[in-house]
Amino acid sequence: MRFNLPLTFIGIILSLTLGFYLYNESKDLILVIGFSIISISILVPSLIYTSKNSRTLVNTRIISFFFYLVMIILSFLKLNKFFGDNTYVLFSGILLSVFLLITYSLNKSDL
Repeated sequence: MRFNLPLTFIGIILSLTLGFYLYNESKDLILVIGFSIISISILVPSLIYTSKNSRTLVNTRIISFFFYLVMIILSFLKLNKFFGDNTYVLFSGILLSVFLLITYSLNKSDL
């Protein structure tokens, strides 16, 4: 696994920019911190990950972008006050844990 430094910075900047937008809209620090951490954890590996096996690379990127889309939807639901802080932290933690488990299993099995 190799990392591409310019794409790493692009992923971090995109994550922090969306986090700043959420902060301006809601002034909710838990939303911004949770979104930024999970966004960076999901988006950056999907942009910078390279593999010898092209199937593993494509599968990792598809799963990453699917989880990133779910995270954006979850953050906008929190922004619109559909659920509270505890539920947001719970769903975000579960989402990140499942993403890391799937990504690790995928890379370990080379599928």
